[in-house]
Amino acid sequence: MTSRKKFGAAFWGMVVLVCVLVYLIGFGPSVWLAARGAIPETAVKCVYWPLLCQRAHLQKLVGNLHRLVRIPRSFEPPICRLDGRGP
Repeated sequence: MTSRKKFGAAFWGMVVLVCVLVYLIGFGPSVWLAARGAIPETAVKCVYWPLLCQRAHLQKLVGNLHRLVRIPRSFEPPICRLDGRGP
């Protein structure tokens, strides 16, 4: 019988890091494509809602973050409002 070497923690850590970097790097082009109508806005909102939600919270805490991070207002997630009102 041949023994197989299993992947270690360093390998899986690198896989997770690469996946996170690809996810973050793809945000800009996704917004750009959605703004030009190449892909649906709802797809971008669905895939990147964690980033959009964090931006909404940071904007509330830091104040006027939209001046530094230029994301179209149409990408504001309605479910991440801090004031307690619904969508």
